[in-house]
Amino acid sequence: MIGACFVDTTPWIVQYRDDIMRYPHMRTMLRDAGNSWSAWEDAEIAWLDTCLTESNATWRVVVGHHPIASYAPTHGSARELGRARETLARPGAVAHFNGHDHHLQPVAPATAAATPGGAPPTPPRFVTSGAGGRVRGGRPPVGAEGPAA
Repeated sequence: MIGACFVDTTPWIVQYRDDIMRYPHMRTMLRDAGNSWSAWEDAEIAWLDTCLTESNATWRVVVGHHPIASYAPTHGSARELGRARETLARPGAVAHFNGHDHHLQPVAPATAAATPGGAPPTPPRFVTSGAGGRVRGGRPPVGAEGPAA
């Protein structure tokens, strides 16, 4: 069985917070968190942790728009999502699926071996499917830093 947690990653990105008037839903999120992005992040991390740990699914995945780990030279890994990445690893999420980057790429740590039908892989894999993109392999392009650890 597969369980999925869907996360709005836009409020995590600082440049979007700086342009909050453009994103009405973020104004509501901020207001509901007592006008504190720190409080919003704490609540979002707690929700994600609960979503993952209370799931009875064998394979738990997280879906969000922005990449947590990406080799893409245009956007790349969203460093602001570092706490989310740590949360994914703790309760054993097997993957994070995202778009945003216009690349098709899997990012799988060397220790993430899994056999089809076997136990879920750890640590989680990061899969980018940016429609209309080109395939990007598991190595960073020349001059890129690669995924944030």
